[in-house]
Amino acid sequence: MTFNVQSLRVLLVIFFFSFHLSAQERRPEGLIRGSVIDAASGQILPGATVVILDSNPVNGTAADSRGHFLLEHLPIGRYALQASLVGYEPAVFKEIIV
Repeated sequence: MTFNVQSLRVLLVIFFFSFHLSAQERRPEGLIRGSVIDAASGQILPGATVVILDSNPVNGTAADSRGHFLLEHLPIGRYALQASLVGYEPAVFKEIIV
């Protein structure tokens, strides 16, 4: 039995950044929202995990049945995201600005 690991050529299709002030602390926050798809086939990848690298504790989420994900309440700054899914190699996206 051969197992072909495909490169996780994933597009995080949509990034919407929004800023709002937290009512309690008045610090600007934002979010990262997008979709995880296979770049070669265009197929959505439900269940793919998207994590912020070097976050402590780990901050991440899983894509829903439509491949959509949402990371909320992020302090303003630059982030590196990693998308991964069984059968694919992880893909890293650097310098995401919130």
